[in-house]
Amino acid sequence: MFIKKLVPSVFWILLLSFSFSIKETKAQAKRYKEEVFKEIDSITNITYGEAINIKGEKETLLLDIIMPKNDSVNKRPLVIFIHGGGFKSKSKNGIFSSMLCNSFARKGYVSATIDYRLGVEKSGIDSGKKVSTNGDYAEALYRAQHDGKAAIRFFRRYAKKYGIDDTQIFITGTSAGSKTCLAIAYMDDDEVPKEVNKKRWGTLEGNSGNDGFSSKVQGVMNNWGAMIDYSWIKKGDAPLYNTAGTEDKTVPYDSSFDYHGFKYGPYILYQHCRTLGIPTGWRPFYGAGHTLNNKKEKQDSCIQSMAAWLYTQLKFNNGKEELGVLKWEMEMARFESLNKAEKYYSYAIMFIVCAYISMRKNISDEIGFTKIIHRSYGGRNLIGKIEKRKESEFLFWSNFYTTAVLTISVSQKLKEA
Repeated sequence: MFIKKLVPSVFWILLLSFSFSIKETKAQAKRYKEEVFKEIDSITNITYGEAINIKGEKETLLLDIIMPKNDSVNKRPLVIFIHGGGFKSKSKNGIFSSMLCNSFARKGYVSATIDYRLGVEKSGIDSGKKVSTNGDYAEALYRAQHDGKAAIRFFRRYAKKYGIDDTQIFITGTSAGSKTCLAIAYMDDDEVPKEVNKKRWGTLEGNSGNDGFSSKVQGVMNNWGAMIDYSWIKKGDAPLYNTAGTEDKTVPYDSSFDYHGFKYGPYILYQHCRTLGIPTGWRPFYGAGHTLNNKKEKQDSCIQSMAAWLYTQLKFNNGKEELGVLKWEMEMARFESLNKAEKYYSYAIMFIVCAYISMRKNISDEIGFTKIIHRSYGGRNLIGKIEKRKESEFLFWSNFYTTAVLTISVSQKLKEA
Protein backbone atom coordinates (compact mmCIF):
# COMPACT_ATOMS: atom_id res chain seq x y z
CA MET A 1 0.00 0.00 0.00
CA PHE A 2 1.25 3.46 -0.91
CA ILE A 3 1.11 4.77 2.66
CA LYS A 4 3.83 2.34 3.80
CA LYS A 5 6.16 3.93 1.27
CA LEU A 6 5.97 7.38 2.80
CA VAL A 7 9.15 8.75 4.42
CA PRO A 8 9.62 11.35 7.20
CA SER A 9 8.87 15.02 6.48
CA VAL A 10 7.37 14.30 3.10
CA PHE A 11 4.63 16.56 1.74
CA TRP A 12 2.56 14.95 -0.98
CA ILE A 13 -0.15 16.52 -3.05
CA LEU A 14 -2.14 14.22 -5.24
CA LEU A 15 -4.64 15.67 -7.64
CA LEU A 16 -7.69 13.50 -7.99
CA SER A 17 -10.81 13.85 -10.11
CA PHE A 18 -13.95 14.93 -8.27
CA SER A 19 -15.33 11.41 -8.50
CA PHE A 20 -12.46 10.04 -6.41
CA SER A 21 -12.73 6.85 -8.38
CA ILE A 22 -10.11 5.38 -10.68
CA LYS A 23 -12.78 3.21 -12.23
CA GLU A 24 -14.82 6.22 -13.23
CA THR A 25 -11.90 7.89 -14.98
CA LYS A 26 -11.60 4.83 -17.21
CA ALA A 27 -15.28 4.63 -17.96
CA GLN A 28 -16.72 5.83 -21.23
CA ALA A 29 -18.13 9.34 -21.29
CA LYS A 30 -21.86 9.49 -20.68
CA ARG A 31 -24.24 11.59 -22.71
CA TYR A 32 -25.70 14.48 -20.70
CA LYS A 33 -23.04 13.93 -18.05
CA GLU A 34 -19.89 14.63 -20.02
CA GLU A 35 -19.06 16.40 -23.27
CA VAL A 36 -19.49 13.71 -25.91
CA PHE A 37 -19.80 15.93 -28.99
CA LYS A 38 -16.80 17.83 -30.33
CA GLU A 39 -18.84 19.90 -32.75
CA ILE A 40 -22.06 21.84 -32.33
CA ASP A 41 -24.50 23.62 -34.64
CA SER A 42 -26.49 26.79 -34.06
CA ILE A 43 -29.51 28.52 -35.55
CA THR A 44 -29.68 32.20 -34.70
CA ASN A 45 -32.31 34.93 -34.50
CA ILE A 46 -35.39 32.72 -34.63
CA THR A 47 -38.58 34.65 -33.94
CA TYR A 48 -40.48 33.05 -31.07
CA GLY A 49 -43.04 35.77 -30.39
CA GLU A 50 -43.83 39.44 -30.12
CA ALA A 51 -45.21 41.74 -27.44
CA ILE A 52 -45.75 45.39 -26.52
CA ASN A 53 -42.81 46.98 -24.69
CA ILE A 54 -42.78 49.92 -22.25
CA LYS A 55 -42.59 52.35 -25.18
CA GLY A 56 -45.90 51.03 -26.45
CA GLU A 57 -44.21 49.49 -29.46
CA LYS A 58 -44.60 45.94 -30.73
CA GLU A 59 -41.29 44.16 -30.17
CA THR A 60 -40.14 41.02 -31.99
CA LEU A 61 -38.71 38.39 -29.64
CA LEU A 62 -35.72 36.37 -30.83
CA LEU A 63 -33.80 33.31 -29.67
CA ASP A 64 -30.79 31.22 -30.70
CA ILE A 65 -30.64 27.42 -30.63
CA ILE A 66 -27.43 25.47 -30.03
CA MET A 67 -27.35 21.70 -30.47
CA PRO A 68 -24.94 18.79 -31.05
CA LYS A 69 -23.76 18.32 -34.62
CA ASN A 70 -24.58 15.05 -36.39
CA ASP A 71 -26.72 13.82 -33.51
CA SER A 72 -28.91 10.78 -34.12
CA VAL A 73 -31.14 11.29 -31.06
CA ASN A 74 -34.38 13.11 -31.88
CA LYS A 75 -35.86 13.66 -28.40
CA ARG A 76 -33.38 15.57 -26.28
CA PRO A 77 -33.73 17.56 -23.06
CA LEU A 78 -33.77 21.33 -23.53
CA VAL A 79 -32.01 23.98 -21.43
CA ILE A 80 -33.20 27.56 -21.98
CA PHE A 81 -30.93 30.41 -20.83
CA ILE A 82 -32.28 33.87 -19.87
CA HIS A 83 -29.68 36.63 -19.57
CA GLY A 84 -29.22 39.14 -16.75
CA GLY A 85 -28.72 42.88 -16.81
CA GLY A 86 -31.09 44.27 -14.20
CA PHE A 87 -34.03 44.06 -16.66
CA LYS A 88 -32.44 47.05 -18.42
CA SER A 89 -29.56 45.84 -20.57
CA LYS A 90 -27.61 42.98 -22.18
CA SER A 91 -28.85 40.37 -24.63
CA LYS A 92 -28.94 36.69 -25.49
CA ASN A 93 -25.40 37.00 -26.90
CA GLY A 94 -23.17 37.06 -23.83
CA ILE A 95 -19.97 35.37 -22.70
CA PHE A 96 -21.60 33.31 -19.94
CA SER A 97 -24.59 32.37 -22.09
CA SER A 98 -22.23 31.13 -24.81
CA MET A 99 -20.17 29.13 -22.31
CA LEU A 100 -23.26 27.54 -20.82
CA CYS A 101 -25.19 26.82 -24.02
CA ASN A 102 -22.13 25.42 -25.81
CA SER A 103 -21.21 23.20 -22.86
CA PHE A 104 -24.71 21.73 -22.55
CA ALA A 105 -24.93 21.19 -26.31
CA ARG A 106 -21.64 19.26 -26.25
CA LYS A 107 -23.14 17.08 -23.53
CA GLY A 108 -26.03 16.20 -25.83
CA TYR A 109 -28.69 18.71 -24.80
CA VAL A 110 -30.44 21.19 -27.02
CA SER A 111 -29.79 24.62 -25.53
CA ALA A 112 -31.27 28.01 -26.30
CA THR A 113 -30.67 31.61 -25.30
CA ILE A 114 -33.45 34.17 -25.56
CA ASP A 115 -33.99 37.91 -25.73
CA TYR A 116 -36.89 39.44 -23.85
CA ARG A 117 -38.42 42.89 -23.40
CA LEU A 118 -36.12 45.19 -21.45
CA GLY A 119 -36.86 48.37 -19.58
CA VAL A 120 -37.85 49.48 -16.10
CA GLU A 121 -40.24 52.38 -15.87
CA LYS A 122 -39.87 55.25 -13.40
CA SER A 123 -43.12 55.86 -11.58
CA GLY A 124 -41.61 57.19 -8.36
CA ILE A 125 -40.21 60.56 -7.31
CA ASP A 126 -37.13 61.05 -5.16
CA SER A 127 -35.67 64.51 -4.54
CA GLY A 128 -37.63 65.84 -7.46
CA LYS A 129 -36.36 63.18 -9.86
CA LYS A 130 -38.19 60.27 -11.41
CA VAL A 131 -37.00 56.92 -10.06
CA SER A 132 -37.90 53.26 -10.46
CA THR A 133 -39.89 51.78 -7.63
CA ASN A 134 -40.03 48.18 -6.45
CA GLY A 135 -43.35 48.00 -8.28
CA ASP A 136 -41.66 49.07 -11.52
CA TYR A 137 -39.16 46.22 -11.11
CA ALA A 138 -42.01 43.80 -10.37
CA GLU A 139 -43.62 44.81 -13.68
CA ALA A 140 -40.28 44.35 -15.49
CA LEU A 141 -40.15 40.85 -14.03
CA TYR A 142 -43.75 40.25 -15.10
CA ARG A 143 -42.99 41.17 -18.71
CA ALA A 144 -39.81 39.10 -18.75
CA GLN A 145 -41.58 35.99 -17.43
CA HIS A 146 -44.29 36.49 -20.07
CA ASP A 147 -41.62 36.28 -22.76
CA GLY A 148 -39.87 33.35 -21.11
CA LYS A 149 -43.15 31.44 -20.97
CA ALA A 150 -43.72 32.19 -24.67
CA ALA A 151 -40.28 30.72 -25.45
CA ILE A 152 -41.11 27.56 -23.54
CA ARG A 153 -44.40 27.25 -25.42
CA PHE A 154 -42.53 27.83 -28.70
CA PHE A 155 -40.31 24.83 -28.03
CA ARG A 156 -43.26 22.65 -27.16
CA ARG A 157 -44.95 23.79 -30.34
CA TYR A 158 -41.89 22.93 -32.46
CA ALA A 159 -40.42 20.12 -30.35
CA LYS A 160 -40.35 17.65 -33.23
CA LYS A 161 -38.71 20.14 -35.58
CA TYR A 162 -35.80 20.77 -33.22
CA GLY A 163 -35.50 17.28 -31.75
CA ILE A 164 -36.67 18.19 -28.26
CA ASP A 165 -38.26 16.04 -25.58
CA ASP A 166 -41.04 18.40 -24.48
CA THR A 167 -41.35 16.58 -21.16
CA GLN A 168 -37.82 17.67 -20.22
CA ILE A 169 -37.55 21.43 -20.46
CA PHE A 170 -35.29 23.19 -17.97
CA ILE A 171 -34.60 26.89 -17.52
CA THR A 172 -31.64 28.80 -16.20
CA GLY A 173 -30.24 32.30 -16.25
CA THR A 174 -28.13 34.83 -14.42
CA SER A 175 -29.23 37.61 -12.07
CA ALA A 176 -32.39 39.17 -13.57
CA GLY A 177 -32.61 36.18 -15.90
CA SER A 178 -32.65 33.81 -12.93
CA LYS A 179 -35.26 35.98 -11.21
CA THR A 180 -37.31 35.54 -14.37
CA CYS A 181 -36.81 31.76 -14.30
CA LEU A 182 -37.96 31.61 -10.69
CA ALA A 183 -41.12 33.57 -11.52
CA ILE A 184 -41.84 31.37 -14.53
CA ALA A 185 -41.58 28.20 -12.49
CA TYR A 186 -43.13 29.18 -9.19
CA MET A 187 -45.33 32.32 -9.30
CA ASP A 188 -49.06 31.62 -9.49
CA ASP A 189 -51.70 34.03 -10.73
CA ASP A 190 -52.86 34.93 -7.21
CA GLU A 191 -49.25 35.68 -6.24
CA VAL A 192 -48.56 38.36 -8.85
CA PRO A 193 -47.25 41.41 -6.93
CA LYS A 194 -50.05 43.88 -6.26
CA GLU A 195 -48.14 46.68 -7.97
CA VAL A 196 -48.36 44.91 -11.34
CA ASN A 197 -50.98 46.41 -13.65
CA LYS A 198 -52.61 43.27 -15.03
CA LYS A 199 -55.09 45.30 -17.04
CA ARG A 200 -52.17 46.81 -18.95
CA TRP A 201 -49.87 43.78 -19.18
CA GLY A 202 -52.29 40.87 -19.21
CA THR A 203 -52.64 37.58 -17.39
CA LEU A 204 -49.81 35.50 -15.92
CA GLU A 205 -49.24 33.60 -19.17
CA GLY A 206 -49.02 36.84 -21.15
CA ASN A 207 -49.60 37.58 -24.81
CA SER A 208 -46.13 37.03 -26.24
CA GLY A 209 -47.09 34.11 -28.48
CA ASN A 210 -47.59 30.36 -28.96
CA ASP A 211 -50.90 30.08 -27.14
CA GLY A 212 -52.29 26.63 -26.51
CA PHE A 213 -49.06 25.03 -25.26
CA SER A 214 -47.86 24.52 -21.71
CA SER A 215 -45.20 26.76 -20.15
CA LYS A 216 -44.43 24.27 -17.40
CA VAL A 217 -40.78 23.45 -16.73
CA GLN A 218 -39.18 20.38 -15.18
CA GLY A 219 -36.45 22.19 -13.30
CA VAL A 220 -34.72 25.51 -12.62
CA MET A 221 -31.04 26.38 -12.21
CA ASN A 222 -30.69 29.68 -10.38
CA ASN A 223 -27.45 31.62 -10.76
CA TRP A 224 -27.27 34.59 -8.36
CA GLY A 225 -30.97 35.38 -8.70
CA ALA A 226 -33.47 36.11 -5.92
CA MET A 227 -37.22 36.03 -5.33
CA ILE A 228 -39.67 38.63 -4.07
CA ASP A 229 -41.40 35.92 -2.02
CA TYR A 230 -39.94 32.46 -1.40
CA SER A 231 -43.37 31.12 -0.44
CA TRP A 232 -44.15 30.99 -4.17
CA ILE A 233 -42.27 27.68 -4.06
CA LYS A 234 -44.61 24.98 -2.80
CA LYS A 235 -44.41 21.27 -2.09
CA GLY A 236 -44.35 19.28 -5.32
CA ASP A 237 -42.96 22.12 -7.44
CA ALA A 238 -40.10 21.75 -9.92
CA PRO A 239 -36.58 20.93 -8.64
CA LEU A 240 -34.31 23.92 -8.03
CA TYR A 241 -30.52 24.24 -8.15
CA ASN A 242 -28.89 27.36 -6.67
CA THR A 243 -25.49 29.00 -6.83
CA ALA A 244 -24.05 32.39 -5.88
CA GLY A 245 -21.02 34.19 -4.52
CA THR A 246 -21.17 34.76 -0.78
CA GLU A 247 -19.83 38.31 -1.17
CA ASP A 248 -22.47 39.33 -3.70
CA LYS A 249 -23.33 42.97 -3.01
CA THR A 250 -25.80 43.32 -5.88
CA VAL A 251 -28.28 40.51 -5.27
CA PRO A 252 -28.38 38.77 -1.86
CA TYR A 253 -27.23 35.17 -1.69
CA ASP A 254 -29.15 35.02 1.61
CA SER A 255 -31.73 37.58 2.80
CA SER A 256 -29.45 40.22 4.34
CA PHE A 257 -30.61 42.95 1.95
CA ASP A 258 -32.81 43.29 -1.11
CA TYR A 259 -32.42 44.31 -4.73
CA HIS A 260 -35.46 46.44 -5.57
CA GLY A 261 -37.72 44.09 -3.64
CA PHE A 262 -35.94 40.84 -4.55
CA LYS A 263 -34.90 39.72 -1.07
CA TYR A 264 -34.64 35.94 -0.94
CA GLY A 265 -31.45 34.65 -2.51
CA PRO A 266 -30.18 31.21 -3.56
CA TYR A 267 -29.24 29.94 -0.09
CA ILE A 268 -32.67 30.81 1.35
CA LEU A 269 -34.39 29.12 -1.59
CA TYR A 270 -32.22 26.03 -1.16
CA GLN A 271 -33.17 25.76 2.52
CA HIS A 272 -36.85 26.30 1.71
CA CYS A 273 -36.78 23.52 -0.90
CA ARG A 274 -35.13 21.17 1.58
CA THR A 275 -37.93 21.87 4.05
CA LEU A 276 -40.52 21.04 1.39
CA GLY A 277 -38.73 17.93 0.14
CA ILE A 278 -38.11 19.42 -3.30
CA PRO A 279 -34.94 18.09 -4.99
CA THR A 280 -32.48 20.96 -4.72
CA GLY A 281 -28.85 21.95 -4.68
CA TRP A 282 -26.63 24.73 -3.33
CA ARG A 283 -23.17 25.60 -4.66
CA PRO A 284 -21.64 28.55 -2.81
CA PHE A 285 -18.60 30.36 -4.15
CA TYR A 286 -17.00 31.65 -0.98
CA GLY A 287 -15.63 35.18 -1.28
CA ALA A 288 -16.97 35.71 -4.80
CA GLY A 289 -19.16 38.62 -5.80
CA HIS A 290 -21.95 39.07 -8.31
CA THR A 291 -21.49 37.06 -11.54
CA LEU A 292 -18.61 35.34 -9.67
CA ASN A 293 -16.56 38.47 -10.46
CA ASN A 294 -16.69 37.45 -14.13
CA LYS A 295 -13.89 34.97 -13.48
CA LYS A 296 -13.97 32.41 -16.27
CA GLU A 297 -12.62 29.53 -14.18
CA LYS A 298 -15.30 30.08 -11.52
CA GLN A 299 -18.06 30.42 -14.08
CA ASP A 300 -16.94 27.27 -15.85
CA SER A 301 -16.89 25.41 -12.53
CA CYS A 302 -20.40 26.72 -11.90
CA ILE A 303 -21.62 25.38 -15.26
CA GLN A 304 -20.10 21.96 -14.67
CA SER A 305 -21.74 21.77 -11.24
CA MET A 306 -25.09 22.68 -12.76
CA ALA A 307 -24.70 19.97 -15.38
CA ALA A 308 -23.79 17.35 -12.79
CA TRP A 309 -26.89 18.24 -10.78
CA LEU A 310 -29.17 18.37 -13.81
CA TYR A 311 -28.03 14.91 -14.89
CA THR A 312 -29.61 13.52 -11.70
CA GLN A 313 -32.95 15.11 -12.60
CA LEU A 314 -33.34 13.73 -16.12
CA LYS A 315 -36.30 11.52 -16.95
CA PHE A 316 -34.37 8.26 -17.18
CA ASN A 317 -33.49 8.71 -13.50
CA ASN A 318 -37.13 9.08 -12.46
CA GLY A 319 -38.52 6.33 -10.30
CA LYS A 320 -35.21 5.45 -8.75
CA GLU A 321 -35.09 5.45 -5.00
CA GLU A 322 -32.43 8.14 -4.63
CA LEU A 323 -32.35 11.22 -6.82
CA GLY A 324 -30.47 14.46 -7.04
CA VAL A 325 -29.23 16.16 -3.91
CA LEU A 326 -31.71 14.18 -1.84
CA LYS A 327 -29.78 11.10 -2.89
CA TRP A 328 -26.59 12.35 -1.31
CA GLU A 329 -28.38 13.70 1.73
CA MET A 330 -29.55 10.16 2.49
CA GLU A 331 -26.01 8.88 2.00
CA MET A 332 -24.71 11.58 4.31
CA ALA A 333 -27.25 10.60 6.95
CA ARG A 334 -25.80 7.08 6.95
CA PHE A 335 -22.43 8.57 7.84
CA GLU A 336 -23.81 10.58 10.75
CA SER A 337 -22.57 8.23 13.48
CA LEU A 338 -19.12 8.06 11.90
CA ASN A 339 -19.09 11.82 11.59
CA LYS A 340 -19.62 12.20 15.34
CA ALA A 341 -17.01 9.65 16.41
CA GLU A 342 -14.23 11.15 18.59
CA LYS A 343 -11.97 8.13 19.15
CA TYR A 344 -9.56 7.15 16.40
CA TYR A 345 -6.11 5.76 15.79
CA SER A 346 -2.98 7.85 16.26
CA TYR A 347 -2.22 7.52 12.58
CA ALA A 348 -5.29 7.87 10.44
CA ILE A 349 -6.61 9.58 7.38
CA MET A 350 -9.20 12.25 7.96
CA PHE A 351 -11.71 12.27 5.09
CA ILE A 352 -13.19 15.78 5.14
CA VAL A 353 -15.90 16.70 2.68
CA CYS A 354 -18.58 19.22 2.00
CA ALA A 355 -21.77 18.96 -0.08
CA TYR A 356 -22.54 15.72 -1.93
CA ILE A 357 -19.21 13.99 -1.77
CA SER A 358 -19.90 12.40 1.61
CA MET A 359 -21.53 9.62 -0.36
CA ARG A 360 -18.12 7.95 -0.87
CA LYS A 361 -18.33 4.59 0.86
CA ASN A 362 -15.28 2.84 -0.53
CA ILE A 363 -12.52 5.36 0.15
CA SER A 364 -10.50 2.92 2.26
CA ASP A 365 -10.46 0.37 -0.56
CA GLU A 366 -9.45 2.95 -3.13
CA ILE A 367 -6.47 4.36 -1.23
CA GLY A 368 -5.46 1.13 0.48
CA PHE A 369 -5.69 2.34 4.06
CA THR A 370 -8.26 1.19 6.59
CA LYS A 371 -8.11 3.75 9.38
CA ILE A 372 -10.44 6.46 8.18
CA ILE A 373 -11.89 9.38 10.13
CA HIS A 374 -15.08 10.63 8.49
CA ARG A 375 -15.91 14.31 8.81
CA SER A 376 -18.54 16.29 6.91
CA TYR A 377 -18.48 20.05 7.25
CA GLY A 378 -20.18 22.70 5.19
CA GLY A 379 -18.33 25.61 3.71
CA ARG A 380 -17.21 28.15 6.29
CA ASN A 381 -16.97 25.69 9.16
CA LEU A 382 -14.42 23.59 7.33
CA ILE A 383 -11.25 25.65 7.70
CA GLY A 384 -11.59 26.14 11.45
CA LYS A 385 -12.02 22.40 11.96
CA ILE A 386 -8.92 21.66 9.88
CA GLU A 387 -6.78 24.14 11.81
CA LYS A 388 -7.52 22.36 15.09
CA ARG A 389 -6.25 18.98 13.84
CA LYS A 390 -2.77 17.56 14.30
CA GLU A 391 -0.18 17.81 11.54
CA SER A 392 0.27 14.04 11.63
CA GLU A 393 -3.28 13.52 10.46
CA PHE A 394 -4.22 13.33 6.84
CA LEU A 395 -6.55 15.97 5.51
CA PHE A 396 -8.66 14.95 2.57
CA TRP A 397 -10.82 17.83 1.41
CA SER A 398 -13.07 17.90 -1.60
CA ASN A 399 -14.71 21.13 -2.56
CA PHE A 400 -18.08 20.65 -4.28
CA TYR A 401 -17.34 19.42 -7.82
CA THR A 402 -13.89 20.93 -8.00
CA THR A 403 -10.54 19.21 -8.22
CA ALA A 404 -9.79 17.40 -4.99
CA VAL A 405 -6.47 17.73 -3.28
CA LEU A 406 -5.12 15.03 -1.03
CA THR A 407 -2.57 16.66 1.22
CA ILE A 408 -0.40 14.32 3.25
CA SER A 409 1.97 15.75 5.86
CA VAL A 410 3.94 13.44 8.13
CA SER A 411 6.57 13.93 10.79
CA GLN A 412 7.56 10.29 11.03
CA LYS A 413 7.17 7.15 8.99
CA LEU A 414 3.57 6.04 8.92
CA LYS A 415 2.62 2.45 9.32
CA GLU A 416 -0.44 0.40 10.00
CA ALA A 417 -1.20 0.51 13.72
